[in-house]
Amino acid sequence: MGISKEEVKGKIIEFLQSRGVYSVDVGNQVLVDFGLGSITLIELGQILEGAYDKEISFEEFSTKTVDELAESISS
Repeated sequence: MGISKEEVKGKIIEFLQSRGVYSVDVGNQVLVDFGLGSITLIELGQILEGAYDKEISFEEFSTKTVDELAESISS
């Protein structure tokens, strides 16, 4: 069974909220719109890679929206 996109989205949103981003629009780009630093993105990448055994490039974080990133990981 594959990974559900909603599950991945939930994990990303949970992480962002734990870093003080309380209003998460899944149409926002992960890097640009939430103003996260690269260290925070590395942490998020490690969490997602550990949970879903997928490698995620920094480029994906810097260009994709939350929704697109979840889609990419779940596919």
